Amino acid sequence: MYYQPIPDNIPNPNQGSILKNVLFEFLDEPLYGIVLTPTCDFEREGPDYVQICGLVSTQTVTSRIRAALEKRENDNDFRKRHVKQLLTRRLMRYHWLPPWDGIDYSMIADFQIVTSYDVKEIKQFEAVAYLASPFREEFASRYAAYLARVGVPDNLELEKWLDEAFVPEKKA
Repeated sequence: MYYQPIPDNIPNPNQGSILKNVLFEFLDEPLYGIVLTPTCDFEREGPDYVQICGLVSTQTVTSRIRAALEKRENDNDFRKRHVKQLLTRRLMRYHWLPPWDGIDYSMIADFQIVTSYDVKEIKQFEAVAYLASPFREEFASRYAAYLARVGVPDNLELEKWLDEAFVPEKKA
């Protein structure tokens, strides 16, 4: 359901293709990667470069979350909520993917691990899975939303507004 056979009728690899042994300049070892470049780019004249997002094991990301939340050592519910947000795709930076044939653990697309390869070099990678529709489109949409986010200052008056939100309604 989440994956489909790699299609013969479209250029391969293309958006949603999961590739094996992709090298990312700043990492010491190759990762699985998922192609971000839209399929329509491949169907036209073709892109000059293909963008690929790195996939890391879910355990790698959850251990980072646990370490970051170490301060809340006694609050397992808080940590579980964070991991649940990760697995239900509520954290913008990450996108959870279930296991595919040939791999027995889930992966996380980390939108901060991205590289580009010359389109001529892309054939060196073995495509091992292909996201099915609508999951392929959802993935592209999530990546675009991550890139399009706008940084704003923290709401320093948040506590005041939260308190006000729970004050009984004043009648006129």
